[in-house]
Amino acid sequence: MTHANAPLTPAGRLRLVERCQHRPIAHVAAEAGVARQTVTKWVHRYQVLGEAGLVDRSSAPHTSPTQIPKTVVDRIEVLRREHNGRHGRSTSSSSGTVTGSPR
Repeated sequence: MTHANAPLTPAGRLRLVERCQHRPIAHVAAEAGVARQTVTKWVHRYQVLGEAGLVDRSSAPHTSPTQIPKTVVDRIEVLRREHNGRHGRSTSSSSGTVTGSPR
């Protein structure tokens, strides 16, 4: 998320897109310190979606085809709660540390 005075807020992107109507995209991008490809992307989004195309977007993927099924995740959570973090550890009261060195 951008802060209110950042030059590349949706309002700043709109100003860049408007400048591109009268000037080359490469020149506008160089002046703004932004890659030409980025300004081209914003111009295209503005043409297709209007100002809504200039708002910040999530970078999260739309789908995760290799995602673990919900039933498996639920089962893992249940098992973790049942074992209360003791997986692979002894339940005895011994700390298991060596307090002295053998001579």
